[in-house]
Amino acid sequence: MSYVSAQDIADLYGEDFLLLVAERGGEGDLAGLATAAAIADACAQASSEADSYIGARFPVPVVPAPRALQIHVINMAVHHLAATADRMTEQIRQRYEDAIGWLKDIAAGRASLGTADTGISAAGEGNNPDEALIASRPAIDWRRWP
Repeated sequence: MSYVSAQDIADLYGEDFLLLVAERGGEGDLAGLATAAAIADACAQASSEADSYIGARFPVPVVPAPRALQIHVINMAVHHLAATADRMTEQIRQRYEDAIGWLKDIAAGRASLGTADTGISAAGEGNNPDEALIASRPAIDWRRWP
């Protein structure tokens, strides 16, 4: 499952920017097959990369995807597009590194996805308000207490 699409990137940065980093084979528009395939591949790659970090703490994919996650995945997808099209800039590289840093913080528990962490579910698992979420600490064996 991809957290973002070509439309999400265009909504955040504009179609002209997306065309600049994504255009393939001289097609000249976002509807060209090679360009559309490159965008879809970059979105899937960035989403999978994000899942590799998020999966350390949460079931993946995260449904619904929080906006903070989507923005970071967009920046990762743009980085992948720019790298394969030789259109890398320092700003694109820095946004990618910031996204990876944020994901590492999520994995380490130093950052939040921006939603109540208990409200996140894997795809296909609904958040039923009639169900209770029970969390506890591991049991302590008091016989081994110093």
